[in-house]
Amino acid sequence: MYGLLEELLSVLAGFIDTLHVMKAHLPQRKESFSVSALAHLYSVDAGNAHYAVADSKMLEQIILAAGRGLLRLFSYSIPGNNLSFE
Repeated sequence: MYGLLEELLSVLAGFIDTLHVMKAHLPQRKESFSVSALAHLYSVDAGNAHYAVADSKMLEQIILAAGRGLLRLFSYSIPGNNLSFE
C-alpha cells in the first residue's frame, strides 16, 4: 500500500523467535520468559524495558549471556524471503 513492504524485505534477513530459543535452552524453567524476567536471570540491564529498540538490545545481551552463538539461532528463524503479509 505504501511501498514499505518492499523496503522492509530489502533489509530484513529474517526473524528469530527468541521465546522458542529460550524455552529450548531452559526447558526446566517454570517462571516467566518475558524479556524483563530473562534480563534479570542473566544480569542484563532492563532499564528501558518495553521499548522496541531497548528490548531488541536486551534480547541480544540475553542470548549472548546464555551462551548461544548467533549462528545456532538460525534453526529457530524464518528467512525474510519466506514471509507473507497477505
